[in-house]
Amino acid sequence: MNDDTIRLRVYPAGIPKNVPKARHHWPDGTVVYHSKLNLDGSLRLGCALESVGDWAFAEYLVVPGADVSDELDEYCATHRANVLLGCPDELNLLPLGLTKRHGKTSGFGYELRQRGYRTGWTIVGCDLPRQLIAVADDWSESRKTPGSWSMVLVGLGEWIQDGGMRRYRKFADAPRINLAVLGEHVLISWGSTRKNDHLDANGDERRPANKSGPFVDVLSAGSALAGGPARDLQHVCRLFGVKMPTSTSSPVDLLRAETLAVAEVYRRQLKMIREMDLGLDLSNLVSTGGIATALLRELEVGR
Repeated sequence: MNDDTIRLRVYPAGIPKNVPKARHHWPDGTVVYHSKLNLDGSLRLGCALESVGDWAFAEYLVVPGADVSDELDEYCATHRANVLLGCPDELNLLPLGLTKRHGKTSGFGYELRQRGYRTGWTIVGCDLPRQLIAVADDWSESRKTPGSWSMVLVGLGEWIQDGGMRRYRKFADAPRINLAVLGEHVLISWGSTRKNDHLDANGDERRPANKSGPFVDVLSAGSALAGGPARDLQHVCRLFGVKMPTSTSSPVDLLRAETLAVAEVYRRQLKMIREMDLGLDLSNLVSTGGIATALLRELEVGR
Protein backbone atom coordinates (compact mmCIF):
# COMPACT_ATOMS: atom_id res chain seq x y z
CA MET A 1 0.00 0.00 0.00
CA ASN A 2 1.25 3.50 -0.83
CA ASP A 3 1.76 5.82 2.14
CA ASP A 4 -0.81 8.31 0.88
CA THR A 5 -3.64 5.81 0.44
CA ILE A 6 -6.53 6.08 2.87
CA ARG A 7 -8.45 2.82 2.84
CA LEU A 8 -10.99 2.89 5.66
CA ARG A 9 -13.69 5.09 7.11
CA VAL A 10 -12.97 5.12 10.82
CA TYR A 11 -15.78 7.08 12.44
CA PRO A 12 -18.52 5.18 14.31
CA ALA A 13 -22.04 4.44 13.09
CA GLY A 14 -24.78 6.99 13.65
CA ILE A 15 -22.69 9.99 12.62
CA PRO A 16 -24.51 13.00 11.06
CA LYS A 17 -24.79 12.99 7.27
CA ASN A 18 -22.75 16.15 6.79
CA VAL A 19 -19.62 14.73 8.41
CA PRO A 20 -16.84 14.63 5.79
CA LYS A 21 -16.09 11.30 4.14
CA ALA A 22 -12.73 9.62 4.65
CA ARG A 23 -9.96 10.60 2.24
CA HIS A 24 -8.82 8.15 -0.41
CA HIS A 25 -5.55 10.01 -1.02
CA TRP A 26 -3.66 12.24 1.39
CA PRO A 27 -2.61 15.51 -0.28
CA ASP A 28 1.01 16.69 -0.33
CA GLY A 29 0.10 20.39 -0.11
CA THR A 30 -0.50 21.88 3.34
CA VAL A 31 -1.51 25.23 4.80
CA VAL A 32 -0.77 25.45 8.53
CA TYR A 33 -2.61 28.32 10.20
CA HIS A 34 -2.29 29.57 13.76
CA SER A 35 -3.43 32.86 15.26
CA LYS A 36 -3.84 35.05 18.30
CA LEU A 37 -7.38 36.27 18.97
CA ASN A 38 -8.90 39.26 20.73
CA LEU A 39 -11.15 38.77 23.75
CA ASP A 40 -14.24 38.95 21.51
CA GLY A 41 -12.92 36.07 19.40
CA SER A 42 -11.88 38.20 16.43
CA LEU A 43 -8.47 37.93 14.78
CA ARG A 44 -5.61 39.91 16.26
CA LEU A 45 -2.77 38.42 14.21
CA GLY A 46 -2.31 35.12 12.38
CA CYS A 47 0.50 33.18 10.76
CA ALA A 48 0.17 30.83 7.78
CA LEU A 49 2.77 28.43 6.39
CA GLU A 50 2.45 26.82 2.95
CA SER A 51 4.36 23.68 2.03
CA VAL A 52 4.35 20.79 -0.41
CA GLY A 53 5.71 17.63 1.21
CA ASP A 54 8.78 18.68 3.22
CA TRP A 55 9.34 21.78 1.09
CA ALA A 56 8.02 24.94 2.76
CA PHE A 57 7.90 27.85 0.34
CA ALA A 58 5.76 30.65 1.80
CA GLU A 59 5.04 32.25 5.14
CA TYR A 60 2.48 34.99 5.83
CA LEU A 61 1.42 37.17 8.69
CA VAL A 62 -2.38 37.37 8.44
CA VAL A 63 -3.79 40.74 9.50
CA PRO A 64 -7.46 41.80 9.98
CA GLY A 65 -7.40 44.69 7.50
CA ALA A 66 -5.43 46.28 4.69
CA ASP A 67 -4.02 48.97 6.98
CA VAL A 68 -1.29 47.58 9.21
CA SER A 69 0.90 49.13 11.83
CA ASP A 70 4.32 50.52 10.99
CA GLU A 71 5.81 47.98 13.39
CA LEU A 72 4.44 45.04 11.38
CA ASP A 73 5.54 46.59 8.10
CA GLU A 74 9.01 47.05 9.52
CA TYR A 75 9.02 43.52 10.95
CA CYS A 76 8.21 41.99 7.56
CA ALA A 77 10.81 44.17 5.86
CA THR A 78 13.59 43.06 8.21
CA HIS A 79 12.67 39.41 8.87
CA ARG A 80 12.84 36.75 6.21
CA ALA A 81 10.89 33.50 6.23
CA ASN A 82 14.12 31.51 6.48
CA VAL A 83 14.27 32.49 10.16
CA LEU A 84 12.04 29.46 10.69
CA LEU A 85 11.75 27.48 7.51
CA GLY A 86 14.59 28.11 5.12
CA CYS A 87 12.22 29.73 2.63
CA PRO A 88 13.83 31.89 -0.06
CA ASP A 89 10.96 34.38 -0.13
CA GLU A 90 10.32 37.33 2.14
CA LEU A 91 7.82 37.16 4.95
CA ASN A 92 4.60 38.65 3.56
CA LEU A 93 1.60 40.41 5.06
CA LEU A 94 -1.73 38.89 4.00
CA PRO A 95 -4.99 40.76 4.79
CA LEU A 96 -8.17 38.77 5.42
CA GLY A 97 -10.31 40.17 2.64
CA LEU A 98 -9.62 40.90 -1.01
CA THR A 99 -6.97 43.63 -0.99
CA LYS A 100 -4.52 45.03 -3.50
CA ARG A 101 -1.07 45.58 -2.02
CA HIS A 102 2.25 46.06 -3.81
CA GLY A 103 0.55 45.49 -7.17
CA LYS A 104 -0.96 42.13 -6.17
CA THR A 105 -4.54 41.23 -5.30
CA SER A 106 -4.71 38.84 -2.35
CA GLY A 107 -6.61 37.89 0.79
CA PHE A 108 -6.52 35.08 3.34
CA GLY A 109 -10.05 33.89 2.53
CA TYR A 110 -9.13 33.71 -1.14
CA GLU A 111 -5.89 31.90 -0.31
CA LEU A 112 -7.65 29.19 1.69
CA ARG A 113 -10.27 28.77 -1.04
CA GLN A 114 -7.58 28.42 -3.71
CA ARG A 115 -5.38 26.03 -1.74
CA GLY A 116 -7.93 24.00 0.22
CA TYR A 117 -11.11 24.01 -1.88
CA ARG A 118 -9.84 24.22 -5.44
CA THR A 119 -6.45 22.53 -5.19
CA GLY A 120 -7.20 19.96 -2.48
CA TRP A 121 -4.54 20.89 0.07
CA THR A 122 -4.88 20.07 3.77
CA ILE A 123 -5.76 22.97 6.10
CA VAL A 124 -4.10 22.35 9.49
CA GLY A 125 -4.53 24.14 12.80
CA CYS A 126 -4.71 23.86 16.56
CA ASP A 127 -8.26 24.39 17.89
CA LEU A 128 -9.13 24.88 14.24
CA PRO A 129 -12.90 25.57 14.54
CA ARG A 130 -12.20 28.57 16.77
CA GLN A 131 -9.38 29.74 14.50
CA LEU A 132 -11.64 29.62 11.42
CA ILE A 133 -14.67 31.24 13.07
CA ALA A 134 -12.40 34.19 13.88
CA VAL A 135 -11.82 34.78 10.15
CA ALA A 136 -15.39 34.09 8.97
CA ASP A 137 -17.64 36.81 7.59
CA ASP A 138 -20.88 34.91 8.13
CA TRP A 139 -21.92 31.79 10.05
CA SER A 140 -25.24 30.10 10.63
CA GLU A 141 -26.71 26.97 12.16
CA SER A 142 -27.52 24.10 9.83
CA ARG A 143 -31.22 23.67 9.10
CA LYS A 144 -30.79 19.97 8.34
CA THR A 145 -28.51 18.95 11.22
CA PRO A 146 -29.20 20.64 14.58
CA GLY A 147 -26.03 21.54 16.42
CA SER A 148 -23.97 21.80 13.23
CA TRP A 149 -22.85 25.04 11.61
CA SER A 150 -21.48 26.48 8.39
CA MET A 151 -19.61 29.67 7.60
CA VAL A 152 -18.08 31.74 4.81
CA LEU A 153 -14.58 33.20 5.03
CA VAL A 154 -13.94 36.93 4.92
CA GLY A 155 -13.66 38.28 1.39
CA LEU A 156 -15.85 35.60 -0.21
CA GLY A 157 -19.18 37.41 0.04
CA GLU A 158 -20.91 40.69 0.86
CA TRP A 159 -23.66 42.14 3.05
CA ILE A 160 -26.62 43.46 1.06
CA GLN A 161 -30.00 45.09 1.70
CA ASP A 162 -32.81 42.77 0.66
CA GLY A 163 -36.39 44.05 1.11
CA GLY A 164 -35.42 46.22 4.04
CA MET A 165 -33.44 43.37 5.64
CA ARG A 166 -29.67 43.14 5.76
CA ARG A 167 -28.41 39.70 4.79
CA TYR A 168 -25.16 38.06 3.74
CA ARG A 169 -24.70 36.81 0.18
CA LYS A 170 -21.68 34.70 -0.61
CA PHE A 171 -20.13 35.01 -4.05
CA ALA A 172 -21.12 32.40 -6.62
CA ASP A 173 -17.69 30.75 -6.49
CA ALA A 174 -17.35 30.91 -2.69
CA PRO A 175 -17.70 27.60 -0.81
CA ARG A 176 -19.09 27.36 2.69
CA ILE A 177 -17.18 25.53 5.42
CA ASN A 178 -19.24 22.95 7.34
CA LEU A 179 -18.68 22.26 11.03
CA ALA A 180 -20.29 18.99 12.16
CA VAL A 181 -20.45 18.53 15.92
CA LEU A 182 -19.60 15.01 17.07
CA GLY A 183 -19.65 14.76 20.86
CA GLU A 184 -16.89 17.01 22.17
CA HIS A 185 -15.28 17.33 18.75
CA VAL A 186 -16.01 19.27 15.57
CA LEU A 187 -15.30 17.78 12.14
CA ILE A 188 -14.72 20.34 9.40
CA SER A 189 -15.24 20.02 5.65
CA TRP A 190 -15.72 22.23 2.62
CA GLY A 191 -19.29 22.74 1.48
CA SER A 192 -20.30 23.53 -2.08
CA THR A 193 -20.55 26.74 -4.08
CA ARG A 194 -23.86 28.21 -5.29
CA LYS A 195 -23.07 26.95 -8.77
CA ASN A 196 -20.54 24.79 -10.59
CA ASP A 197 -17.96 27.54 -10.73
CA HIS A 198 -15.51 25.45 -12.76
CA LEU A 199 -17.99 25.57 -15.69
CA ASP A 200 -18.56 28.53 -17.99
CA ALA A 201 -21.97 29.79 -19.20
CA ASN A 202 -22.09 27.07 -21.87
CA GLY A 203 -21.31 24.29 -19.41
CA ASP A 204 -17.76 23.85 -20.68
CA GLU A 205 -14.77 23.42 -18.37
CA ARG A 206 -12.95 26.68 -17.70
CA ARG A 207 -10.68 25.30 -14.96
CA PRO A 208 -10.21 21.94 -13.20
CA ALA A 209 -13.05 20.84 -10.93
CA ASN A 210 -12.65 21.61 -7.24
CA LYS A 211 -10.92 18.97 -5.12
CA SER A 212 -11.98 20.02 -1.59
CA GLY A 213 -9.07 18.97 0.63
CA PRO A 214 -9.36 17.94 4.29
CA PHE A 215 -9.14 19.96 7.51
CA VAL A 216 -7.02 18.61 10.39
CA ASP A 217 -7.20 19.87 13.97
CA VAL A 218 -4.08 18.57 15.72
CA LEU A 219 -5.91 18.65 19.07
CA SER A 220 -8.73 16.32 17.95
CA ALA A 221 -6.38 14.01 16.07
CA GLY A 222 -3.90 14.10 18.96
CA SER A 223 -6.61 13.17 21.48
CA ALA A 224 -7.47 10.06 19.45
CA LEU A 225 -3.88 8.99 18.83
CA ALA A 226 -2.78 9.60 22.44
CA GLY A 227 -5.85 7.95 23.99
CA GLY A 228 -6.71 11.02 26.07
CA PRO A 229 -7.69 14.66 25.64
CA ALA A 230 -5.11 17.03 24.16
CA ARG A 231 -6.04 20.26 25.93
CA ASP A 232 -3.99 22.89 24.12
CA LEU A 233 -0.93 23.43 21.95
CA GLN A 234 1.50 23.03 24.83
CA HIS A 235 -0.10 19.72 25.83
CA VAL A 236 -0.24 18.25 22.32
CA CYS A 237 3.39 19.27 21.72
CA ARG A 238 4.40 17.38 24.86
CA LEU A 239 2.38 14.32 23.79
CA PHE A 240 4.17 14.13 20.44
CA GLY A 241 7.64 15.14 21.56
CA VAL A 242 7.68 18.57 19.91
CA LYS A 243 9.55 21.40 21.60
CA MET A 244 7.02 24.06 22.57
CA PRO A 245 8.30 27.65 22.41
CA THR A 246 7.78 29.40 25.74
CA SER A 247 9.27 32.85 25.30
CA THR A 248 10.85 34.87 22.54
CA SER A 249 11.98 38.41 22.00
CA SER A 250 8.64 39.49 20.50
CA PRO A 251 5.00 38.33 20.30
CA VAL A 252 5.33 37.96 16.52
CA ASP A 253 8.36 35.70 16.91
CA LEU A 254 6.39 33.59 19.39
CA LEU A 255 3.41 33.30 17.05
CA ARG A 256 5.65 32.15 14.20
CA ALA A 257 7.41 29.64 16.43
CA GLU A 258 4.06 28.26 17.65
CA THR A 259 2.89 27.91 14.04
CA LEU A 260 5.99 25.91 13.24
CA ALA A 261 5.27 23.71 16.28
CA VAL A 262 1.74 23.02 14.95
CA ALA A 263 3.28 22.03 11.61
CA GLU A 264 5.69 19.63 13.34
CA VAL A 265 2.93 18.04 15.44
CA TYR A 266 0.90 17.46 12.27
CA ARG A 267 3.92 15.95 10.52
CA ARG A 268 4.46 13.50 13.40
CA GLN A 269 0.78 12.58 13.56
CA LEU A 270 0.72 11.89 9.83
CA LYS A 271 3.89 9.79 10.14
CA MET A 272 2.30 7.83 12.99
CA ILE A 273 -0.86 6.86 11.11
CA ARG A 274 1.19 5.86 8.07
CA GLU A 275 3.37 3.61 10.23
CA MET A 276 0.22 2.01 11.68
CA ASP A 277 -0.72 0.97 8.14
CA LEU A 278 -4.40 1.01 9.09
CA GLY A 279 -5.70 3.57 6.63
CA LEU A 280 -6.59 6.09 9.36
CA ASP A 281 -7.78 9.54 8.33
CA LEU A 282 -6.58 12.41 10.55
CA SER A 283 -9.39 14.66 9.37
CA ASN A 284 -12.04 12.21 10.71
CA LEU A 285 -10.21 10.63 13.63
CA VAL A 286 -11.80 11.78 16.91
CA SER A 287 -11.36 8.85 19.33
CA THR A 288 -9.39 5.69 20.00
CA GLY A 289 -12.53 3.83 18.97
CA GLY A 290 -11.75 4.75 15.37
CA ILE A 291 -8.31 3.19 15.69
CA ALA A 292 -9.76 0.03 17.24
CA THR A 293 -12.37 -0.22 14.49
CA ALA A 294 -9.71 0.13 11.81
CA LEU A 295 -7.57 -2.54 13.50
CA LEU A 296 -10.47 -4.99 13.72
CA ARG A 297 -11.31 -4.43 10.07
CA GLU A 298 -7.67 -4.89 9.11
CA LEU A 299 -7.66 -8.23 10.93
CA GLU A 300 -11.01 -9.07 9.31
CA VAL A 301 -12.51 -9.97 12.68
CA GLY A 302 -16.10 -11.22 12.40
CA ARG A 303 -15.81 -12.52 8.87
